[in-house]
Amino acid sequence: MLTLGGLLMRAIEVRIGSRMISSKPLKPPNILIYNQPSSKDIDSLKETLTTLIQPDEYTIYPLTNEHFHNHPWLPSCCLLCCYVNEDLITSKKSNIVFKRFIDENDGRVLLHGNLIHVDRMVNWMQSLDLKKANNSTANIIIFQSNNLTQVIFLNDDIFSSNNGILRTVLSELQVNTKSTSICEALVGSQLPGYLYPSYLKIENIFDVELASKHILSQVEELTPAKDDSRFIIHTKRKPSVANFDFNLYNSLLSTKQYGRVVVYTDLITSTQQFLQQLNIQTIKCNGFLITAKQQSHGKGRTGNHWLSPKGCMMFSMQINIPLDSNLGRSLPIIQHLIVVAFVKAVRNQPGYEMLDVNIKWPNDIYIKKLYKIGGVIVNTSLWKDSFIVNIGLGVNISNAKPTQCLNQLIDEYNKETGASLRIFTIEEILAQTVNEIELFVECIQKEGLAMFLEEYYKYWLHRDVIVTLERHDYQKACVIGIDNYGYLKVKLAESSEIVTLQPDGNSFDMMSNMIIIKK
Repeated sequence: MLTLGGLLMRAIEVRIGSRMISSKPLKPPNILIYNQPSSKDIDSLKETLTTLIQPDEYTIYPLTNEHFHNHPWLPSCCLLCCYVNEDLITSKKSNIVFKRFIDENDGRVLLHGNLIHVDRMVNWMQSLDLKKANNSTANIIIFQSNNLTQVIFLNDDIFSSNNGILRTVLSELQVNTKSTSICEALVGSQLPGYLYPSYLKIENIFDVELASKHILSQVEELTPAKDDSRFIIHTKRKPSVANFDFNLYNSLLSTKQYGRVVVYTDLITSTQQFLQQLNIQTIKCNGFLITAKQQSHGKGRTGNHWLSPKGCMMFSMQINIPLDSNLGRSLPIIQHLIVVAFVKAVRNQPGYEMLDVNIKWPNDIYIKKLYKIGGVIVNTSLWKDSFIVNIGLGVNISNAKPTQCLNQLIDEYNKETGASLRIFTIEEILAQTVNEIELFVECIQKEGLAMFLEEYYKYWLHRDVIVTLERHDYQKACVIGIDNYGYLKVKLAESSEIVTLQPDGNSFDMMSNMIIIKK
């Protein structure tokens, strides 16, 4: 008889016994939902999983049939949730994908459905070299390989009604469900912000009339009305209230404009969303910056959820770029500028030059050429003769989950080399990054892109890499560099033709050296 306690104990044994070290680039682990009866079922399952899993460690996405048969999702998926029906069981094409996911990627699968398919499902699992475990029951069937659980089937009656069993099953499938976080407790919420320098008033920074719909300025001791959803910015505060060392940050800041005015908050839905919701005439100063300890709804470049745990540096900054300027004429290069600024802020410091922190095209930050620790999002509007550019950057600084972080890399480097490099605080690396952003913008505006591109190529991972182009009938090509807009330039092997690939339509799959179509 399968008991919850027994299942949980086995889950602990499995997690210890099957720990693996991957040599492939890792992204935050995804839980993918596939082959559900309806979009309503997808939403319901996603909502249920969100209440059970650790949100700082996993992201949940629906997987379409087209995406399922495109293999790049395999290495970044830790759990595949599937509804069992006749089409799924009998599809030879799907079976190939399942086998590759389980065998080559050590993947785990949570199946659910009606018991009428159980016998055929058991045969299906056997064709994938998985055996039915002896402690299975009629409603919970466990399939194993070498005594390790790879697949669990749940009767829909249990799957949709018993979160206690589902939580334990997720643990058996090596999904962490043990804790909650501020993001879970306050999803959709935000905590007050604090304005720095402290002598500033709201009217110095914002057009008060335009800002009033989204921002409420008040002294700290006052309590807003419960139905007021505006973002509160305190204008007077006790020194110990905010968890941000502005004095340290300000002592390292060498900019003329960028980052001189800061709003800090412990929790916000999204720093980028805060800027995006404002009228483009609202912010008066060039280089206004908002940073947060945590975000509950952080977003990546293509709308993907960006995990935002404590220890991650998260900020958004609004800058003005004249339309008729060097950077204005090459505006898409800004997303590349931001990641170079961060990497240079780290590696340009004495002793840190050899740290393995690099850039993956178009705008991802990688360490050890394996782990993504950061990325950029840029939103742009045109007002009169200038672009209003909202830049968002998130980088894992001191949080070891969901992948790795910068300070973990520094600790490992110190152990391997005998060095004694200091780890970074968020305030330090934030100030240094903003310094580099302003310097790069000034350099490009005065001298053009040549010097910036020279810096860019110091840190990127793709020089002379041979890739396969999905958009060009899977032809082989050699990566040459980027053009003045940040598009990837490659040289086709057969024809020697130079072609360019834009970031929004393509993605660099480093695991297979493919430029795949971004879907």
